[in-house]
Amino acid sequence: MDSLGLESKTAPSAGVELTGSLEAAYRACLCSRLATRVLWPIARFPAADEEALYGGVREITWEDHLSVDATLVVDGRTVRSAVTHSHFASLKVKDAIVDRFRDRFGRRPSVDLQNPDLRINLYLFQNQATLSIDLSGHGLHRRGYRQAGHQAPIRENLAAAVLMQAGWPKIEGPLLDPLCGSGTFLVEGALMAAGVAPGLRRTRFGFEGWLQHDAGLWNDVKSEADGIQQTIGRPIVGYDRDPEAVALAKRHASRAGVGEFVLVEQRDLSSLTSIQTSEPGLLVTNPPYGKRMGEVNQVRGVYATLGQRLKGQFPGWRVALFTGNPELCSNVRLRPRRSYVFDNGGIESKLLLYKMDSRGPEQRTSDEVPVEPEQSGRWGDGGTGRHRQGGFHPTASGQDAVEMFANRLQKNVRHFGRWARRQDVDCYRVYDADLPDFPFAVDVYAGDEARFAHVQVYERDDREPFGLEDALAVTQTVLEIPSGDVILKTRKRQRGDAQYERVSRDGDEVIVNESPAKFYVNPTDFLDTGLFLDNRTVRARIRERAEGARFLNLFGYTGTATVHAALGGAVATTTVDLSTTYLDRARKNLTLNGVEGEHEIVRADCLQWVGSAPTSSYDLIYIDPPTFSNSKSMDSSFDVQRDHPDLIARSLLLLSDKGTLFFSCNRRGFGLKIEMPDGIRVRNWSSDTLPKDFERRRDFHHCYVFEKR
Repeated sequence: MDSLGLESKTAPSAGVELTGSLEAAYRACLCSRLATRVLWPIARFPAADEEALYGGVREITWEDHLSVDATLVVDGRTVRSAVTHSHFASLKVKDAIVDRFRDRFGRRPSVDLQNPDLRINLYLFQNQATLSIDLSGHGLHRRGYRQAGHQAPIRENLAAAVLMQAGWPKIEGPLLDPLCGSGTFLVEGALMAAGVAPGLRRTRFGFEGWLQHDAGLWNDVKSEADGIQQTIGRPIVGYDRDPEAVALAKRHASRAGVGEFVLVEQRDLSSLTSIQTSEPGLLVTNPPYGKRMGEVNQVRGVYATLGQRLKGQFPGWRVALFTGNPELCSNVRLRPRRSYVFDNGGIESKLLLYKMDSRGPEQRTSDEVPVEPEQSGRWGDGGTGRHRQGGFHPTASGQDAVEMFANRLQKNVRHFGRWARRQDVDCYRVYDADLPDFPFAVDVYAGDEARFAHVQVYERDDREPFGLEDALAVTQTVLEIPSGDVILKTRKRQRGDAQYERVSRDGDEVIVNESPAKFYVNPTDFLDTGLFLDNRTVRARIRERAEGARFLNLFGYTGTATVHAALGGAVATTTVDLSTTYLDRARKNLTLNGVEGEHEIVRADCLQWVGSAPTSSYDLIYIDPPTFSNSKSMDSSFDVQRDHPDLIARSLLLLSDKGTLFFSCNRRGFGLKIEMPDGIRVRNWSSDTLPKDFERRRDFHHCYVFEKR
């Protein structure tokens, strides 16, 4: 819950009690993949009987929460209390609320059981009543993409929980559901892999009818979530023998905005084969189990066929079977590594996790059970947070590897440290997965008042970072940084600009130098700090060409390129981005550098904005778009490989005579494909603008310069 800005307090029988701000509660409604409801407590009091319950509710100032002309409904639950009937308790709460309104205004709110303006929750536990505003309204599992079920579908948030427990989206390979039904696993898996907030497509939340709803804060939270999206660089595939199920799954994927990433085909389980990719994937499915859809004997063959197709066909794959009848899984004839119990609509169900042997069938005897033992010595921080003690204890060979890492890091620190001092920059990369056993990057940030290391693990499911605890200790020692300032984060193998997922809410800000500019960076709150180090040279080239120019920064992020342009002598700048959070940082960066002139900050969809901006308005333009975006605030999705020709062509219309346009992106394998207008010269500056400390990642850095002759 840290990524949502919430802190765990207690875990009562009715859910999880958390503490946090209204902003965090909004973020939970929008971004939580597991929650069913988010409740905002407004009162707690003893209620030993129905009169005490009625009196306590009536004392609450409901007119601060609900209009007299609005509608309401009360949901109640009682546990080990004198008032034993939940429906009766709900009626007493409703009576107390409407009686208070009638006494004060002569009128009362109405009751609407289906779509009330405000949903109120009562939880009566051991004669203690808690009254809460239901911020979610309808259950949060209703993402807004599913129209109709097919063969008792699994709930969306339960599907997300199953996927998370199985290791998705950390697993680098494909996602496959061979019995996909209405496609819930596929859609939830795609939303997770793309970093799309699950609530973005909901049409309404419960807090929208609450008088204390902060619409401005809610819009900020939505804008922030809109920016946290990325492309999906791996197949997500579903099969089903029923053509109606296939059609339904396709519709659901399309309605969820991930239709272009999800492939669904009509195929019988007996023809199941692995998806051939460089990385093993996850097979997840919810097979029929007889209790709802026929007799048990009729579905035993499904499990047996699945087991037969798995053996030898899916080397190295993870398999997750979710079923309401675990006994049927004995027909799969594989030994699960782990199992977990879930409540699926009142049916006690189990999730069984398997790991297939990484060897092919020709390397395995016929009587071998294709199961690998559990790994040990894993890093247990979930990939996010500051360095902590404990965990890995290396063997002798492991210690040798750690010493190799220490030697490499010391060498790099000397080399890149001298280089950074000559460049007069405080922030630079000193290690970038140089050794295969240590797949992470280490960046140094030496601010005016603090010095910290930003460690990003390139997460791979088939191999945990080797000796991570010892490597972090080495990093702390070599860089002479306190352990509390070694910031550890986990990033999926980069697929272009991976966007900016919030990972904590420490709120630390440090001022750093990138001569001649200074910037605020935040090492803790997002995967990225607010300063893209690999675009350092691009920013310098912009500054060199900015004298007397009118500068446009599209997808402006935190305005670092704008600051360089202003310091280079730009007479006016315009920074456009959809995120309020990043634009606020851009304003702070401009103020920090004390630049003078006209500096416009525009919150807008860049794709729409360029189509309406006046032509020939700018002498210098910089475009650094995300690899992929499917923001709810946009008319359609954006894919940099697909859409860059139109984006660049529109932006060139805004360029003045003899103007210059810089275009950069971070998509692996990007290829420029544009019919060049007359009078435009383009040059590939990818190699020329790649900083020395990022030379090991050439396949990610792309920069092109367009000039009007």
